[in-house]
Amino acid sequence: MKKKCSLLVLFLVSICIICDAQNFEWLKTIGTINTSLVITGIVPEKGGGSTVLLRTANSSGSNSSVKIGNITYSLPNGNDSRQSILVKLDSAGKILKSKKIGALYLGVRRNLCKDEFGNYYISGTIYNNDSVIIDNQFIYRKNGSHVFAKFDSTYTLIWYKNVGNDLSGNAWDFSFQNGHLLFINSSRGKCNYGSNNYNFDVNYETYVYGELDLNNGSVLWSNFLLSNNSSTTLQIYRLTYFQNKLFAVCNNRGSNGLRIGTDSILAHSSFILKADSVGIRQNLLLLKANGGSEMLAIVEEGGNLYVGGQFSDSVFWGKQKISPEFASGSGKKELFVASISSNLNELWFFHPKILDKTNSNGGSIQSAYIHSSFLYLNGSLNANTDFNVGSINPKNKITGDNVFFKMDFKGNCLWAINTESTGFFSDYCSDNLGSILVVGLFNNVMHLGPFIDTAKGLSDAFITKLSDNAIIRGQVSKG
Repeated sequence: MKKKCSLLVLFLVSICIICDAQNFEWLKTIGTINTSLVITGIVPEKGGGSTVLLRTANSSGSNSSVKIGNITYSLPNGNDSRQSILVKLDSAGKILKSKKIGALYLGVRRNLCKDEFGNYYISGTIYNNDSVIIDNQFIYRKNGSHVFAKFDSTYTLIWYKNVGNDLSGNAWDFSFQNGHLLFINSSRGKCNYGSNNYNFDVNYETYVYGELDLNNGSVLWSNFLLSNNSSTTLQIYRLTYFQNKLFAVCNNRGSNGLRIGTDSILAHSSFILKADSVGIRQNLLLLKANGGSEMLAIVEEGGNLYVGGQFSDSVFWGKQKISPEFASGSGKKELFVASISSNLNELWFFHPKILDKTNSNGGSIQSAYIHSSFLYLNGSLNANTDFNVGSINPKNKITGDNVFFKMDFKGNCLWAINTESTGFFSDYCSDNLGSILVVGLFNNVMHLGPFIDTAKGLSDAFITKLSDNAIIRGQVSKG
């Protein structure tokens, strides 16, 4: 009898753990009419708070404004509406302070990072302006349209660094990892990255990755895999650094195959780059498929890599042949998550079962984060899909619903959430209290746990706090 009671208690505790798996504590949104807003980066603060980097863009045709806390920022129509604003929040999502950085154009993912001394770093581009002003300092585009900047704990500018040239490009990724300040930019034409002077095709962006000196912003080293031209479109999307090695997910987005060293890369296919500590290529792991694949996220834990993206044809992963749910070669994209050792040996490959195959696509992984030895993933979902803990049937089947799910390091899905919104999660961080803070944008209605909010503008920025205690499989939920 005692044993049965113990089993009953254990069962009830397990049910409680499942029910409390997805505990969203609060949801904070920022939006204003006819304006696009997105939070592109987040870093933790003491006491469970955070600092986020907000990007604005006013396309109303007239002047607009956005209120952040007690401050209203004017957003003039045109290029100057592309403002960057640092915002500090407490552990309950209350805005404590904010500061406009200037008309730097930010990409949509990971443009903010922080070192162990409390300094902040921002990456952006001067977009169709001659200059930007940060703390009364004029930063001129003619010295390089890519700008890196360092701020102290009060958001006061310490240094800035121009790289590239005066032609347009993009800041794709910026992160502080294991003492290294790493970046990915795209540039065209003749451009300068520290001691390296590159001469790329002026009409096509080439992806440059490298590292900055924390003390003054100087480029310590930089590299690129291939200079893009009319027949090649090679993209380096995201970096991770550990064991003095650099790993990156890369995509050949062009309709022609290409060669990197002795490796042949098929059209519309992807691979993982392994490089030494100064970015020199050592090895590649190809996602062996007949094209139609992209890798968009990479993270590391315990010496293994975890990647996510999309595929649309049969994949050979180690000794496994992975067949898509849709007809092979149909071009319909399906999301996947996979694990690889640091030696680039394939481990496991996860892709959920698609229940409704009448849609034009299945979905894609867009970002990944590791917290408390679990893997959290965000992506878009276009079709009714079974995640092994229940199914999600998206409302927005054409553009795709924003989904969020958790996995262990053995490839098991533990729970999954449908936000019922279009948009994406751009960045994550762990607060100092054991929870996860997530930021991004949404376009219509955001549904996270008990919180539902409707976008006020073209897209609204959001930040939410998730306390996740699930250690066993839960179930699919709305929000």
